[in-house]
Amino acid sequence: MLRAVLGALALLSIAIALAPEPPASPMHGVQTHVVVGQTQTAPLAEVTDLDAALRPGTPRDSVIYRSWSPAGVRPLALEMGPLEPADYVGVLYQGTIREYETRNALYLRCSTHERIKPIAGGGTAGTYTETIVPLGDKWCAGGEVYLRLVGTSDFRNVGVAQPYAVSALSYLKQSYLGYVGFFLTAFAIVLAPFFAGGLVARATRSGVDPVLGGFLGLGAACLTLFYLYAWTPLPPRGGLLPVMALIGVAVGACWKAPDLARSVWRAQRIPVYVWFLTGFVALTVLHLGATGSGAWEPAHRFAPAIWSSDHLLPGMFAEAVRLGTHQLVTMPGDWSLSDRPPLMAGGYLLFADVFALLQANNDGPHLQPVALAVGGVTLTSLWAAALYWAARRAGKLSPAIAAIGVLLVALTPFALFNTGYTWPKLMGAAFSIAATGYAFRLRPSPRASVGETATFGGLAGFAMLCHAASSFFLAPAALVYFATRLWRSPKALVAGAAVGLALLASWSAYKASALPSQDPLLAYALTGDLHLAPKESLPERLAARYQSFTVLQWLQTKAEIAAYVFTPNPPQGPEPLARPIVPGEIDVAGQLRRWDFYALSAGNLSLLLLGALGVWSFARPRAERPPQAAMAARLLASAAGCYALFVGVTFLALFVHQFSYDAVLALALAGIVAAGAMPWGRSLLLALAAATGLYTGVVWIAAPLSSLVTLDLAALGTLALVGIGVGLALSRGGAAPRGRTALLGLGLAVSVGGCLMLRPGAVVRELSPPDLTYMAELVANPAVDPARCRGNLDGTVARKVGGWRMFGWAWDAAAGAPVKSIAVLDNGLLLGMAATGQARPDVPKGLPTVTDPGVGWHLDLKKRPAHPQIVATLTDGSICALSAAS
Repeated sequence: MLRAVLGALALLSIAIALAPEPPASPMHGVQTHVVVGQTQTAPLAEVTDLDAALRPGTPRDSVIYRSWSPAGVRPLALEMGPLEPADYVGVLYQGTIREYETRNALYLRCSTHERIKPIAGGGTAGTYTETIVPLGDKWCAGGEVYLRLVGTSDFRNVGVAQPYAVSALSYLKQSYLGYVGFFLTAFAIVLAPFFAGGLVARATRSGVDPVLGGFLGLGAACLTLFYLYAWTPLPPRGGLLPVMALIGVAVGACWKAPDLARSVWRAQRIPVYVWFLTGFVALTVLHLGATGSGAWEPAHRFAPAIWSSDHLLPGMFAEAVRLGTHQLVTMPGDWSLSDRPPLMAGGYLLFADVFALLQANNDGPHLQPVALAVGGVTLTSLWAAALYWAARRAGKLSPAIAAIGVLLVALTPFALFNTGYTWPKLMGAAFSIAATGYAFRLRPSPRASVGETATFGGLAGFAMLCHAASSFFLAPAALVYFATRLWRSPKALVAGAAVGLALLASWSAYKASALPSQDPLLAYALTGDLHLAPKESLPERLAARYQSFTVLQWLQTKAEIAAYVFTPNPPQGPEPLARPIVPGEIDVAGQLRRWDFYALSAGNLSLLLLGALGVWSFARPRAERPPQAAMAARLLASAAGCYALFVGVTFLALFVHQFSYDAVLALALAGIVAAGAMPWGRSLLLALAAATGLYTGVVWIAAPLSSLVTLDLAALGTLALVGIGVGLALSRGGAAPRGRTALLGLGLAVSVGGCLMLRPGAVVRELSPPDLTYMAELVANPAVDPARCRGNLDGTVARKVGGWRMFGWAWDAAAGAPVKSIAVLDNGLLLGMAATGQARPDVPKGLPTVTDPGVGWHLDLKKRPAHPQIVATLTDGSICALSAAS
């Protein structure tokens, strides 16, 4: 059944990807009315080089209206409309809708009722994304539809371009069924060099395990393809030839050397299955719904567990070298793309050209950033294959226990978020775990061979070419390796070091010759100060940093840094670290997600428990220790050394997202091999997996659905069918006949495809998230302008009957009359309309320009507002602030 579901998904998603997409249609007669503030506009044609996620047609011919200005972000409210009737409305926006304490608004409203349609509930920071809203003719029957934007933040920009009509197919292409085909395609392509590496390892009789050969083959393919594009005049789509050659090698081996191919596949099969299922399920959970954030969805999907644009950078780097647009720097203009290592960008290049072909019939390659992020999950989920291999082959555990161990880790919030958030740390951790699992495996020969150390050096080099944080783990791991075995084999030591250094030297040569970097991230880690164009050298900055401390201040700062792995709220030391942002009012589940994102506790507690099991295993009397205790001890020593290195030399708030993922996985692996060797180990790991899965299911999967704009029923159904399919596969043990599987898959594809032809939008359900109901009441606070209006909030007093009364006065200076109405806001949210026309004879006496005593107003409230804002509507219908937030 599982194969049938995957086959049906492949057929449907590839058909959707290849289907010709009608171009977007402009909406004529749409007027833009700025209600509050002054908007800054920018032609979209001038920003096309900054973001490829723009259609080549209608949107680029318009301008974007935004709250950003050269003087900073300022309040803005505008309305566009009336919109022409359309089944689906495309909206291109920029900036932040909801993030931490920021609450801006972007929604559609109807002139005949008060319900709204939120357009987005996440954000895109400085880049642009498209979100599509199903409209139809029933939601606003007999009325007119308007798009409204409200920006209340003074530091989070928000902007929007004029909406346009798109087709149902465009809506479908941006759903789970439209995206999952890119994942399946990417996995098939990435599997080719992995399988080819195993073929080479087995055919050359090198003694290297085919799984490790697969890691080396994948790393070599990624790096080679990156340098082909970056260092040669290879044109776009030129990378198709080497990719097709790798696929040809894999297919040719199955045809010409079937025994060799079967031998390699037997060794790789289970790690590949674990790898695929981990990535596939993480992608499906990520796309159970959407916040309307486009390529930024992984960063906002589990709010308030929010991070920056790091997950977009490998794709940007890959597209820069593929399209020949480097030297390219990212916004705001001082980041060089070579500030980060290239291996994951090279992984993207394996499938980027194929993805461009799949979008040949689209309205331009506007889906490429999202498609690359979807394909990137195949690389971030590689950790599952490494962990399984290390537990099964290196740790000599049974296949079932090794699989349960991977399942336990996969169910943690740490793994769920970071597998979907496609930045290179987790890919680097996969290579590190493969390397250390191999080095610390059970029952190795006393002396390491040249082949073994060369393999270790290659895996370690590829890990550091994914992310520099891997070096903080690999340095102590290499010391442990040396102390336990390498010191006996100097030739092997030199060989392993030479392989690793040669890989790193290639990257240094590229930076020196093609795209220089001042390594600001390394300097940031060591000094705590992020200067993209520093005037001082790194040694000078380090000297200045340490000279600014007393010994006591240094110790207090290091104690705070050390505590962040365990809690996001440790006692603060004297150093102004880049600490976790404290969000506004959030529910209990949101508080737990924030905690899980930053710390190895709460939902990630099972990872610490696994580490504790590893310590317990080695602390037992020697006669009672299982053989795996030695492997666990070496992994724990490497993780502890990594932690000590981070705390000792960096000035980072060491929450999990800034720590080494390699060390986190090593901690988990140590506990898995230690517990798995005990008679009760399987039951314990199952219990931990069940408890962790229950927590993650409630806090990380179910709870965030209340913040989503849409729920994807196809993803929900796929998740259920995959669960049933895996259960049936485990219970029956054998494979169903291929013919029956093919017919079932084809039947599923035809039946679902037929339904989609009749109702393309049926697979995506619109939601009315309670978290976004504030939008209808959000009002931008206009500037105080005494030339247009005068007035004051005189006071807020407690009432004897309970509650509070706010009172004051207001005068329309431009019209020489009392104002039309008074709105009272708190943090941008409308509390109510005040009663006006109250007699205030004291005002004309003190201010002769006020000629009418009926200028008083008051409003009774149950709760005293924290930051009141008083906004008056003047005679001409414009808005003016009487007092800013206090």
